[in-house]
Amino acid sequence: MRKEIKSLDQLSLREQEIVILITQGHNNKEIAERMLIVEQTVKNCLHNLFGKLGVSDRLELALYAIYHFGSDVLKSSTKQKVKPVRRWKNGNA
Repeated sequence: MRKEIKSLDQLSLREQEIVILITQGHNNKEIAERMLIVEQTVKNCLHNLFGKLGVSDRLELALYAIYHFGSDVLKSSTKQKVKPVRRWKNGNA
């Protein structure tokens, strides 16, 4: 049984950024370009988010985020650019 996630803080930084960008209506390619990652990484992260949150598609993800994370997602969605999280091979940011 999955643990209900009710705060953005319970997600990784990358997952938080992707959730915010999904609620803004960005597609996988746009998200990858903004975050300086490859599109497959976005797809993998979305797959993991769907499992964590118990949703089956992007629309459900956006609705879940707005319902459960409300002000956190909406504050972040006000035309604010998401800063990319840069990861190095050794794991340091």
